Amino acid sequence: MKKQEIEKVAELAKLELTDEEKVLFSSELNGLLAHFNQLNSSLNFNHQPENLNSNNSFLREDVSVSFSEESEKLVNLAPESQGRLYKVPAVL
Repeated sequence: MKKQEIEKVAELAKLELTDEEKVLFSSELNGLLAHFNQLNSSLNFNHQPENLNSNNSFLREDVSVSFSEESEKLVNLAPESQGRLYKVPAVL
């Protein structure tokens, strides 16, 4: 970055920089920008996502699970229950 650009960024950030700091920040920001450019060039923006409807779907199937005796024991441990459901105070 040029000295004028560093001064503009410092002004926007409401920073007062010495000439030494401007030189230091200029080299540091140039290093950061070079790193970002390297990352940007390595990213593949042309990648097409796989079809989610294919047989190779990563989603699990919905499986109905029955209410077991263990679940009934847990409901019975609740302070209040109604049938197979926990009874909780209303939250408004």
